[in-house]
Amino acid sequence: MVYSEEMEEEYLDLVDANDIKIGTIGRSQLGTLKDDGGKYVRASYAFIQNSKGQLWIPRRTANKRIAPNGLDMAMAEHMGVDEPYIDAAVRGFQEELNLTIQPSDLKLLGILSPLASLPYFGAYYLYQTDIEPDYNKDDFADAYWMSHEEVWAKLERGEPAKLCLKPGLQLMRIISK
Repeated sequence: MVYSEEMEEEYLDLVDANDIKIGTIGRSQLGTLKDDGGKYVRASYAFIQNSKGQLWIPRRTANKRIAPNGLDMAMAEHMGVDEPYIDAAVRGFQEELNLTIQPSDLKLLGILSPLASLPYFGAYYLYQTDIEPDYNKDDFADAYWMSHEEVWAKLERGEPAKLCLKPGLQLMRIISK
């Protein structure tokens, strides 16, 4: 990660509609991207799936600014300046889940283009294990093993969730067909 010494601001790559770097942006400025057509950032996301096919879905803490108490991906990480998607994912597993993994442990499900409500190019990964992570309690309040259908049903009933979760589930549904 690249930080400004004065403000300790985290900087991210700013990319165009083709996922080509055009500059950098401070993380505190991400809110400006929603109406800034053609400028995006990158993130890595991951599902954890056990041998029964269930997904490990954490619930965010109540003090989170985005989607408090909402369901989330097992791992979601902003990519730093010049950081590859896979490196951000591996870093995210360590920071959020206290899991040390290798890039070869992850299966790339796909890279999704930004949505109007989600100005990120997102690389979605799958990590398979039956071990429940010792997650960071500042990030997550709880977690559940659920089938794809159970997660989808909760979202359809209006359960709060981070915006990246639904596109990731849709991607998994397409790939599994």
